[in-house]
Amino acid sequence: MKFLIPIVLLLIANPDKSLYPVLTGTIPHDGLVERYGYALEPLRDQISEVASMWDPSSSQVISTKVSFSTSKDFGGILNARIIKSSGDVQLDAECLQAVCTNPPRANLWWRTGDLEERVIDFATIRRREGLENEVTRHIAEHRIDGRIFVYQIPLSVWSHYPQLVSIKELRQVSNLMDLKSEGYEAQIRHQGAVWANFFSTHPTPTRQEINDCALATMEMPSR
Repeated sequence: MKFLIPIVLLLIANPDKSLYPVLTGTIPHDGLVERYGYALEPLRDQISEVASMWDPSSSQVISTKVSFSTSKDFGGILNARIIKSSGDVQLDAECLQAVCTNPPRANLWWRTGDLEERVIDFATIRRREGLENEVTRHIAEHRIDGRIFVYQIPLSVWSHYPQLVSIKELRQVSNLMDLKSEGYEAQIRHQGAVWANFFSTHPTPTRQEINDCALATMEMPSR
């Protein structure tokens, strides 16, 4: 029992880094020597995947940069954070969500702590044409200070389960949730961690399971 107390205290003290360490915190080197055969994705491929699921709500110039680490054993999006802002917290949040919710299809619990830091510069990503839609109009009309909007079910869910959801339904106002702009990065990292675990453990989910996961992303660990 005495060995469990420090672990419990660590979970309480820093849930963002301990509950889902493979996505939100520094991966500890735990002595594993096995190699599992997942080649590290080239940065250009990760950028391409992120860009395909990125839906900025404004046509203004976006200069956001997101830093993250990735494991040389299995890839992954780890320790993601904004390192350069576009000057608009809404756009920064959309960029961060696009990065955090696009993990590779690999077992997220295989880890060695052998990390490589990378940066995605959204200024280099070309937006799709014709992005003005119901969601962008809603965000523009309903934004208030201290709040931002992100997708409750991220667009990357479509790339994993196109037979269950469509891009059109994910880009509806009903799929938006609003967050406090203060502390939003931890909330989005938590959302990414929950969905990454879902992708890894649910190869053929039901619609209800997808909806249940969306609700779970809103429940941040208590501090």
